[in-house]
Amino acid sequence: MKRETIRNNIIFPLINLTNLRKNKSFYKESFLVLIYQAQNIIGLLFQLKIFSDILGINNFGKLNVFNSLSVLSLTCFSNSVAWAFSRLYLIAKKENNQIKMINSIIQIMSIIVIINIFFSLIGIYTFRYYEGKYILIFLVFLFTSLKSFQEIFRQIFNIERKRGKVILLDFFYYIVVFLLIFSYQKGTNIGLINIIIFQLIGLFSSIIYIISSLKIKLVKIINFLKINIKKIYFTEIKSIFNLYLPVSILSLSAWIQSSATKLVLNNQLLYEDIGKLSILQQVYFGPTILLISTLVSVCYPIINSKLDIDISGKLGIKDRIYIRKYFFLTSIFFTLMFGFLIILYKIFNLDILNFFNLNLTKQNNLLINLILISAFFQAGIQVLAAFSMSILKISFFAKKVAPFIIIFGLPLIYFLTSNYGIEGALISKLTITFIIFILNWLNLFKYI
Repeated sequence: MKRETIRNNIIFPLINLTNLRKNKSFYKESFLVLIYQAQNIIGLLFQLKIFSDILGINNFGKLNVFNSLSVLSLTCFSNSVAWAFSRLYLIAKKENNQIKMINSIIQIMSIIVIINIFFSLIGIYTFRYYEGKYILIFLVFLFTSLKSFQEIFRQIFNIERKRGKVILLDFFYYIVVFLLIFSYQKGTNIGLINIIIFQLIGLFSSIIYIISSLKIKLVKIINFLKINIKKIYFTEIKSIFNLYLPVSILSLSAWIQSSATKLVLNNQLLYEDIGKLSILQQVYFGPTILLISTLVSVCYPIINSKLDIDISGKLGIKDRIYIRKYFFLTSIFFTLMFGFLIILYKIFNLDILNFFNLNLTKQNNLLINLILISAFFQAGIQVLAAFSMSILKISFFAKKVAPFIIIFGLPLIYFLTSNYGIEGALISKLTITFIIFILNWLNLFKYI
Protein backbone atom coordinates (compact mmCIF):
# COMPACT_ATOMS: atom_id res chain seq x y z
CA MET A 1 0.00 0.00 0.00
CA LYS A 2 2.82 2.36 0.93
CA ARG A 3 4.61 1.61 -2.34
CA GLU A 4 1.42 2.37 -4.30
CA THR A 5 1.10 5.70 -2.47
CA ILE A 6 4.66 6.59 -3.42
CA ARG A 7 3.97 5.71 -7.05
CA ASN A 8 0.85 7.88 -7.08
CA ASN A 9 2.85 10.84 -5.77
CA ILE A 10 5.71 10.67 -8.27
CA ILE A 11 6.49 14.15 -9.46
CA PHE A 12 7.80 13.13 -12.88
CA PRO A 13 5.65 11.30 -15.44
CA LEU A 14 7.83 8.22 -15.12
CA ILE A 15 7.26 5.35 -17.49
CA ASN A 16 8.75 1.91 -17.13
CA LEU A 17 11.51 1.12 -19.56
CA THR A 18 9.70 -1.59 -21.53
CA ASN A 19 6.74 0.68 -22.25
CA LEU A 20 9.13 3.46 -23.23
CA ARG A 21 10.79 1.23 -25.79
CA LYS A 22 7.44 0.28 -27.29
CA ASN A 23 6.22 3.87 -27.42
CA LYS A 24 6.39 4.95 -31.08
CA SER A 25 5.77 8.61 -30.26
CA PHE A 26 8.89 8.56 -28.06
CA TYR A 27 11.01 7.32 -30.98
CA LYS A 28 9.42 9.89 -33.28
CA GLU A 29 10.07 12.75 -30.85
CA SER A 30 13.64 11.57 -30.22
CA PHE A 31 14.23 11.50 -33.98
CA LEU A 32 12.80 15.02 -34.38
CA VAL A 33 14.98 16.27 -31.49
CA LEU A 34 18.03 14.86 -33.31
CA ILE A 35 16.90 16.54 -36.55
CA TYR A 36 16.47 19.84 -34.71
CA GLN A 37 19.94 19.61 -33.13
CA ALA A 38 21.54 18.61 -36.45
CA GLN A 39 19.81 21.52 -38.22
CA ASN A 40 21.11 23.92 -35.57
CA ILE A 41 24.68 22.62 -35.82
CA ILE A 42 24.72 22.74 -39.64
CA GLY A 43 22.88 26.09 -39.81
CA LEU A 44 25.17 27.75 -37.26
CA LEU A 45 28.35 26.44 -38.88
CA PHE A 46 27.29 27.54 -42.39
CA GLN A 47 26.22 30.92 -41.00
CA LEU A 48 29.58 31.16 -39.22
CA LYS A 49 31.51 30.41 -42.42
CA ILE A 50 29.46 32.70 -44.67
CA PHE A 51 29.35 35.65 -42.27
CA SER A 52 33.07 35.48 -41.41
CA ASP A 53 34.04 35.22 -45.12
CA ILE A 54 31.83 38.12 -46.20
CA LEU A 55 32.56 40.49 -43.33
CA GLY A 56 36.17 39.59 -42.62
CA ILE A 57 37.39 38.67 -39.14
CA ASN A 58 37.30 42.27 -37.87
CA ASN A 59 33.68 43.08 -38.75
CA PHE A 60 32.65 39.54 -37.86
CA GLY A 61 33.89 40.33 -34.35
CA LYS A 62 31.65 43.42 -34.30
CA LEU A 63 28.67 41.30 -35.41
CA ASN A 64 29.29 39.01 -32.44
CA VAL A 65 29.34 42.00 -30.10
CA PHE A 66 25.94 43.05 -31.51
CA ASN A 67 24.59 39.51 -31.02
CA SER A 68 26.05 39.24 -27.51
CA LEU A 69 24.43 42.51 -26.42
CA SER A 70 21.09 41.39 -27.90
CA VAL A 71 21.34 38.01 -26.18
CA LEU A 72 21.95 39.77 -22.84
CA SER A 73 18.56 41.47 -23.16
CA LEU A 74 16.87 38.24 -24.25
CA THR A 75 18.54 36.33 -21.42
CA CYS A 76 17.54 38.75 -18.68
CA PHE A 77 13.99 39.34 -19.88
CA SER A 78 12.07 37.63 -22.68
CA ASN A 79 13.67 34.15 -22.78
CA SER A 80 13.36 33.70 -19.02
CA VAL A 81 9.77 34.98 -19.08
CA ALA A 82 9.00 32.60 -21.97
CA TRP A 83 10.38 29.66 -19.99
CA ALA A 84 8.29 30.59 -16.92
CA PHE A 85 5.22 31.07 -19.11
CA SER A 86 5.70 27.66 -20.72
CA ARG A 87 5.64 25.87 -17.37
CA LEU A 88 2.48 27.71 -16.24
CA TYR A 89 0.84 27.34 -19.65
CA LEU A 90 1.14 23.56 -19.28
CA ILE A 91 -0.71 23.71 -15.95
CA ALA A 92 -3.30 26.13 -17.37
CA LYS A 93 -3.85 23.80 -20.32
CA LYS A 94 -4.66 20.89 -17.99
CA GLU A 95 -7.18 23.14 -16.23
CA ASN A 96 -8.56 24.38 -19.58
CA ASN A 97 -7.63 27.95 -18.62
CA GLN A 98 -5.12 28.92 -21.31
CA ILE A 99 -6.78 32.21 -22.35
CA LYS A 100 -5.91 34.08 -19.13
CA MET A 101 -2.33 32.85 -19.30
CA ILE A 102 -2.02 33.89 -22.97
CA ASN A 103 -3.50 37.31 -22.15
CA SER A 104 -1.03 37.80 -19.30
CA ILE A 105 1.99 36.91 -21.45
CA ILE A 106 0.90 39.39 -24.12
CA GLN A 107 0.77 42.11 -21.46
CA ILE A 108 4.19 41.11 -20.07
CA MET A 109 5.76 41.02 -23.54
CA SER A 110 4.38 44.52 -24.23
CA ILE A 111 6.28 45.73 -21.15
CA ILE A 112 9.41 43.87 -22.29
CA VAL A 113 9.27 45.63 -25.68
CA ILE A 114 9.33 48.96 -23.82
CA ILE A 115 12.24 47.69 -21.67
CA ASN A 116 14.07 46.73 -24.89
CA ILE A 117 13.90 50.36 -26.02
CA PHE A 118 15.81 51.52 -22.94
CA PHE A 119 18.13 48.48 -22.93
CA SER A 120 19.21 49.15 -26.53
CA LEU A 121 20.57 52.53 -25.36
CA ILE A 122 23.51 50.59 -23.83
CA GLY A 123 24.66 50.50 -27.45
CA ILE A 124 25.59 54.20 -27.17
CA TYR A 125 28.61 53.01 -25.16
CA THR A 126 29.11 49.56 -26.72
CA PHE A 127 29.01 50.81 -30.34
CA ARG A 128 30.71 54.16 -29.67
CA TYR A 129 33.50 53.49 -32.20
CA TYR A 130 31.31 51.74 -34.83
CA GLU A 131 30.05 53.30 -38.04
CA GLY A 132 26.29 53.87 -37.93
CA LYS A 133 26.10 53.35 -34.15
CA TYR A 134 22.58 54.82 -33.88
CA ILE A 135 21.32 52.50 -36.60
CA LEU A 136 22.85 49.58 -34.65
CA ILE A 137 21.08 50.74 -31.46
CA PHE A 138 17.74 50.72 -33.30
CA LEU A 139 18.52 47.29 -34.77
CA VAL A 140 19.23 45.89 -31.27
CA PHE A 141 15.71 46.99 -30.28
CA LEU A 142 14.13 45.38 -33.38
CA PHE A 143 16.16 42.17 -33.04
CA THR A 144 15.34 41.64 -29.35
CA SER A 145 11.64 42.43 -29.86
CA LEU A 146 11.20 40.02 -32.79
CA LYS A 147 13.25 37.33 -31.05
CA SER A 148 11.09 37.72 -27.92
CA PHE A 149 7.94 37.03 -29.92
CA GLN A 150 9.55 34.03 -31.59
CA GLU A 151 10.71 32.54 -28.28
CA ILE A 152 7.19 32.56 -26.78
CA PHE A 153 5.86 30.46 -29.64
CA ARG A 154 8.90 28.19 -29.61
CA GLN A 155 8.00 27.33 -26.01
CA ILE A 156 4.32 26.80 -26.89
CA PHE A 157 5.24 24.48 -29.76
CA ASN A 158 7.52 22.53 -27.40
CA ILE A 159 4.74 22.20 -24.81
CA GLU A 160 2.28 21.08 -27.47
CA ARG A 161 4.99 18.59 -28.56
CA LYS A 162 4.90 19.98 -32.10
CA ARG A 163 8.56 19.29 -32.77
CA GLY A 164 8.13 19.65 -36.53
CA LYS A 165 6.98 23.27 -36.11
CA VAL A 166 9.99 24.04 -33.91
CA ILE A 167 12.24 22.69 -36.69
CA LEU A 168 10.44 24.78 -39.32
CA LEU A 169 10.71 27.88 -37.14
CA ASP A 170 14.51 27.88 -37.50
CA PHE A 171 14.46 26.37 -41.00
CA PHE A 172 12.68 29.43 -42.43
CA TYR A 173 15.14 31.72 -40.67
CA TYR A 174 18.23 30.00 -42.11
CA ILE A 175 16.80 29.61 -45.62
CA VAL A 176 15.73 33.26 -45.90
CA VAL A 177 19.06 34.58 -44.51
CA PHE A 178 21.14 32.42 -46.87
CA LEU A 179 18.97 33.26 -49.91
CA LEU A 180 19.24 36.98 -49.17
CA ILE A 181 23.03 36.76 -48.85
CA PHE A 182 23.54 34.78 -52.06
CA SER A 183 21.18 36.99 -54.10
CA TYR A 184 22.54 40.26 -52.67
CA GLN A 185 26.18 39.24 -53.03
CA LYS A 186 25.98 39.43 -56.83
CA GLY A 187 25.42 43.18 -56.83
CA THR A 188 27.59 44.79 -54.18
CA ASN A 189 29.58 44.30 -51.01
CA ILE A 190 27.70 43.32 -47.86
CA GLY A 191 28.48 45.21 -44.66
CA LEU A 192 27.78 44.67 -40.97
CA ILE A 193 24.40 46.46 -41.01
CA ASN A 194 23.32 44.49 -44.11
CA ILE A 195 24.00 41.18 -42.35
CA ILE A 196 22.02 42.28 -39.27
CA ILE A 197 19.11 43.35 -41.48
CA PHE A 198 19.22 39.93 -43.17
CA GLN A 199 19.00 38.32 -39.72
CA LEU A 200 15.98 40.50 -38.93
CA ILE A 201 14.26 39.53 -42.19
CA GLY A 202 14.97 35.86 -41.38
CA LEU A 203 13.38 36.32 -37.95
CA PHE A 204 10.41 38.11 -39.52
CA SER A 205 9.91 35.21 -41.97
CA SER A 206 9.79 32.71 -39.09
CA ILE A 207 7.20 34.93 -37.37
CA ILE A 208 5.11 34.97 -40.57
CA TYR A 209 5.25 31.17 -40.46
CA ILE A 210 4.08 31.25 -36.82
CA ILE A 211 1.11 33.49 -37.65
CA SER A 212 0.17 31.39 -40.69
CA SER A 213 0.35 28.18 -38.63
CA LEU A 214 -2.14 29.63 -36.12
CA LYS A 215 -4.77 29.80 -38.90
CA ILE A 216 -6.42 32.83 -37.29
CA LYS A 217 -7.72 35.79 -39.31
CA LEU A 218 -6.09 39.20 -38.72
CA VAL A 219 -9.43 40.74 -37.67
CA LYS A 220 -9.76 38.18 -34.84
CA ILE A 221 -6.23 38.91 -33.65
CA ILE A 222 -6.93 42.68 -33.55
CA ASN A 223 -10.20 42.14 -31.65
CA PHE A 224 -8.42 39.80 -29.23
CA LEU A 225 -5.75 42.45 -28.53
CA LYS A 226 -8.41 45.15 -27.97
CA ILE A 227 -10.13 42.98 -25.34
CA ASN A 228 -6.76 42.14 -23.82
CA ILE A 229 -5.92 45.81 -23.12
CA LYS A 230 -9.04 46.33 -20.99
CA LYS A 231 -8.12 43.97 -18.14
CA ILE A 232 -4.84 43.29 -16.33
CA TYR A 233 -4.33 39.70 -15.20
CA PHE A 234 -2.45 40.32 -11.94
CA THR A 235 -2.63 36.73 -10.61
CA GLU A 236 -1.21 35.16 -13.78
CA ILE A 237 1.42 37.90 -14.18
CA LYS A 238 2.56 37.41 -10.58
CA SER A 239 2.81 33.62 -11.10
CA ILE A 240 4.98 34.13 -14.17
CA PHE A 241 7.30 36.58 -12.39
CA ASN A 242 7.70 34.25 -9.40
CA LEU A 243 9.14 31.63 -11.76
CA TYR A 244 10.90 34.17 -13.97
CA LEU A 245 13.25 35.63 -11.34
CA PRO A 246 15.30 32.47 -10.47
CA VAL A 247 15.40 31.44 -14.13
CA SER A 248 16.61 34.91 -15.08
CA ILE A 249 19.45 34.69 -12.54
CA LEU A 250 20.50 31.31 -13.93
CA SER A 251 20.29 32.59 -17.52
CA LEU A 252 22.33 35.68 -16.67
CA SER A 253 25.05 33.48 -15.15
CA ALA A 254 25.09 31.39 -18.36
CA TRP A 255 25.43 34.56 -20.46
CA ILE A 256 28.35 35.74 -18.31
CA GLN A 257 30.14 32.45 -19.01
CA SER A 258 29.55 32.55 -22.76
CA SER A 259 29.54 36.22 -23.80
CA ALA A 260 30.89 38.61 -21.15
CA THR A 261 34.47 38.24 -22.47
CA LYS A 262 33.39 39.60 -25.88
CA LEU A 263 32.18 42.86 -24.37
CA VAL A 264 35.43 43.22 -22.39
CA LEU A 265 37.49 42.63 -25.57
CA ASN A 266 35.21 45.07 -27.41
CA ASN A 267 36.08 47.70 -24.81
CA GLN A 268 39.76 47.16 -25.76
CA LEU A 269 38.90 47.42 -29.50
CA LEU A 270 40.15 43.85 -30.09
CA TYR A 271 37.55 43.07 -32.77
CA GLU A 272 39.76 40.57 -34.58
CA ASP A 273 40.24 38.59 -31.36
CA ILE A 274 36.47 38.60 -30.80
CA GLY A 275 35.95 37.23 -34.31
CA LYS A 276 38.57 34.51 -33.84
CA LEU A 277 37.23 33.60 -30.39
CA SER A 278 33.67 33.36 -31.77
CA ILE A 279 34.74 31.04 -34.60
CA LEU A 280 36.79 28.72 -32.38
CA GLN A 281 34.14 28.55 -29.66
CA GLN A 282 31.30 27.81 -32.07
CA VAL A 283 33.32 25.19 -33.96
CA TYR A 284 34.98 23.38 -31.04
CA PHE A 285 32.71 24.16 -28.09
CA GLY A 286 29.19 24.48 -29.57
CA PRO A 287 28.79 21.14 -31.44
CA THR A 288 30.35 19.22 -28.54
CA ILE A 289 27.85 20.64 -26.04
CA LEU A 290 24.93 20.12 -28.44
CA LEU A 291 25.83 16.45 -28.93
CA ILE A 292 26.09 15.88 -25.18
CA SER A 293 22.79 17.76 -24.70
CA THR A 294 21.17 15.40 -27.20
CA LEU A 295 22.58 12.41 -25.28
CA VAL A 296 21.15 13.80 -22.03
CA SER A 297 17.72 14.62 -23.53
CA VAL A 298 17.40 11.11 -25.02
CA CYS A 299 18.68 9.28 -21.92
CA TYR A 300 16.90 11.41 -19.31
CA PRO A 301 13.50 9.61 -19.55
CA ILE A 302 15.29 6.25 -19.41
CA ILE A 303 17.19 7.29 -16.26
CA ASN A 304 13.86 8.18 -14.63
CA SER A 305 11.97 5.12 -15.86
CA LYS A 306 12.75 2.92 -12.83
CA LEU A 307 13.31 5.58 -10.19
CA ASP A 308 10.79 5.67 -7.31
CA ILE A 309 10.86 9.05 -5.62
CA ASP A 310 8.19 10.93 -3.70
CA ILE A 311 7.55 14.68 -3.62
CA SER A 312 9.92 15.17 -0.67
CA GLY A 313 12.78 13.91 -2.83
CA LYS A 314 13.98 11.36 -0.26
CA LEU A 315 15.99 8.50 -1.71
CA GLY A 316 15.87 4.92 -0.50
CA ILE A 317 18.83 2.53 -0.58
CA LYS A 318 17.64 0.94 -3.84
CA ASP A 319 17.28 4.36 -5.46
CA ARG A 320 20.81 5.36 -4.39
CA ILE A 321 22.25 2.14 -5.86
CA TYR A 322 20.22 2.66 -9.04
CA ILE A 323 21.36 6.28 -9.47
CA ARG A 324 25.02 5.43 -8.81
CA LYS A 325 24.90 2.52 -11.24
CA TYR A 326 23.41 4.58 -14.07
CA PHE A 327 25.64 7.55 -13.29
CA PHE A 328 28.67 5.25 -13.61
CA LEU A 329 27.41 3.82 -16.93
CA THR A 330 26.49 7.27 -18.28
CA SER A 331 29.88 8.65 -17.26
CA ILE A 332 31.69 5.88 -19.15
CA PHE A 333 29.53 6.44 -22.25
CA PHE A 334 29.98 10.21 -21.98
CA THR A 335 33.79 9.90 -21.64
CA LEU A 336 34.02 7.54 -24.63
CA MET A 337 31.81 9.81 -26.71
CA PHE A 338 33.81 12.90 -25.78
CA GLY A 339 37.09 11.06 -26.44
CA PHE A 340 35.84 10.10 -29.90
CA LEU A 341 34.98 13.74 -30.63
CA ILE A 342 38.46 14.85 -29.50
CA ILE A 343 40.06 12.32 -31.86
CA LEU A 344 37.93 13.61 -34.75
CA TYR A 345 38.87 17.19 -33.95
CA LYS A 346 42.59 16.32 -33.81
CA ILE A 347 42.43 14.43 -37.13
CA PHE A 348 40.62 17.23 -38.97
CA ASN A 349 42.03 20.16 -37.00
CA LEU A 350 44.08 21.62 -39.85
CA ASP A 351 41.21 21.22 -42.35
CA ILE A 352 38.76 22.92 -39.95
CA LEU A 353 41.06 25.90 -39.42
CA ASN A 354 41.77 26.23 -43.16
CA PHE A 355 38.01 26.11 -43.85
CA PHE A 356 37.57 29.19 -41.64
CA ASN A 357 40.70 30.90 -43.01
CA LEU A 358 42.68 30.46 -39.79
CA ASN A 359 46.23 29.12 -39.37
CA LEU A 360 47.46 26.38 -37.02
CA THR A 361 49.65 28.67 -34.93
CA LYS A 362 50.85 28.02 -31.36
CA GLN A 363 48.32 30.55 -30.09
CA ASN A 364 45.40 28.99 -31.98
CA ASN A 365 46.42 25.51 -30.82
CA LEU A 366 46.50 26.74 -27.20
CA LEU A 367 43.08 28.37 -27.61
CA ILE A 368 41.60 25.17 -29.08
CA ASN A 369 42.95 23.07 -26.20
CA LEU A 370 41.54 25.51 -23.61
CA ILE A 371 38.14 25.43 -25.37
CA LEU A 372 38.05 21.61 -25.51
CA ILE A 373 38.94 21.27 -21.81
CA SER A 374 36.18 23.80 -20.98
CA ALA A 375 33.76 21.84 -23.19
CA PHE A 376 34.58 18.65 -21.28
CA PHE A 377 33.73 20.19 -17.91
CA GLN A 378 30.67 22.01 -19.29
CA ALA A 379 29.34 18.77 -20.78
CA GLY A 380 30.06 17.06 -17.45
CA ILE A 381 27.99 19.75 -15.71
CA GLN A 382 25.04 18.91 -17.97
CA VAL A 383 25.27 15.22 -17.08
CA LEU A 384 25.52 16.00 -13.35
CA ALA A 385 22.60 18.44 -13.62
CA ALA A 386 20.42 15.80 -15.30
CA PHE A 387 20.97 13.39 -12.40
CA SER A 388 20.39 16.18 -9.85
CA MET A 389 17.07 16.96 -11.53
CA SER A 390 16.13 13.28 -11.36
CA ILE A 391 16.37 13.35 -7.57
CA LEU A 392 14.80 16.84 -7.29
CA LYS A 393 17.96 18.53 -5.99
CA ILE A 394 17.98 21.56 -8.29
CA SER A 395 17.57 24.57 -5.96
CA PHE A 396 21.36 24.38 -5.55
CA PHE A 397 21.84 25.91 -9.03
CA ALA A 398 19.85 29.07 -8.37
CA LYS A 399 20.99 29.49 -4.76
CA LYS A 400 24.73 28.83 -5.07
CA VAL A 401 26.02 28.32 -8.62
CA ALA A 402 24.44 31.37 -10.29
CA PRO A 403 25.40 33.84 -7.52
CA PHE A 404 28.95 32.38 -7.58
CA ILE A 405 29.26 33.14 -11.32
CA ILE A 406 27.84 36.64 -10.96
CA ILE A 407 29.82 37.62 -7.84
CA PHE A 408 33.12 35.76 -8.46
CA GLY A 409 33.06 34.97 -12.20
CA LEU A 410 32.34 38.43 -13.58
CA PRO A 411 35.30 40.15 -11.82
CA LEU A 412 37.58 37.23 -12.79
CA ILE A 413 36.54 37.51 -16.45
CA TYR A 414 37.11 41.26 -16.44
CA PHE A 415 40.54 41.01 -14.75
CA LEU A 416 41.99 38.16 -16.86
CA THR A 417 40.52 39.37 -20.18
CA SER A 418 41.61 42.97 -19.60
CA ASN A 419 45.16 41.92 -18.72
CA TYR A 420 45.77 38.85 -20.93
CA GLY A 421 43.39 39.33 -23.86
CA ILE A 422 41.91 36.35 -25.66
CA GLU A 423 43.97 33.80 -23.67
CA GLY A 424 42.81 35.39 -20.41
CA ALA A 425 39.21 35.21 -21.64
CA LEU A 426 39.42 31.44 -22.14
CA ILE A 427 41.39 30.81 -18.93
CA SER A 428 38.70 32.66 -16.94
CA LYS A 429 35.97 30.60 -18.60
CA LEU A 430 37.85 27.34 -17.93
CA THR A 431 38.41 28.30 -14.27
CA ILE A 432 34.73 29.13 -13.70
CA THR A 433 33.53 26.00 -15.52
CA PHE A 434 35.87 23.74 -13.53
CA ILE A 435 34.75 25.20 -10.17
CA ILE A 436 31.06 24.81 -11.17
CA PHE A 437 31.76 21.21 -12.20
CA ILE A 438 33.25 20.48 -8.74
CA LEU A 439 30.30 22.19 -6.99
CA ASN A 440 27.81 20.14 -9.03
CA TRP A 441 29.73 16.94 -8.31
CA LEU A 442 29.71 17.62 -4.55
CA ASN A 443 26.01 18.52 -4.65
CA LEU A 444 25.00 15.27 -6.39
CA PHE A 445 27.14 12.95 -4.27
CA LYS A 446 25.88 14.56 -1.09
CA TYR A 447 22.57 12.79 -1.79
CA ILE A 448 23.62 9.57 -3.55
